[in-house]
Amino acid sequence: MKRIYTYSRYENGCFTSIQQAHSTMTTTKIHSVVCIHSRVLVVFYTLDKCWQFRIVSPDGTIFGDYPIYYSAEAAAKAGRGSIYQNH
Repeated sequence: MKRIYTYSRYENGCFTSIQQAHSTMTTTKIHSVVCIHSRVLVVFYTLDKCWQFRIVSPDGTIFGDYPIYYSAEAAAKAGRGSIYQNH
């Protein structure tokens, strides 16, 4: 079974929509996507790593450590803290 995923990439001041087909299901579940200070904070869950976050900068660079959090709220709080600290 193939699934088609559509996502957007921020590039040159705008979002570009991209589609990819995958033949296997992923175990990553996105909890939230929030824009803060022109950065996108993504909080997600994986079966291997519990809750994590990544930050997408205005130029499309992805940042984020690999610590695990035991709740979505804790990961979101750490992500917001990282954005505010580096803004």
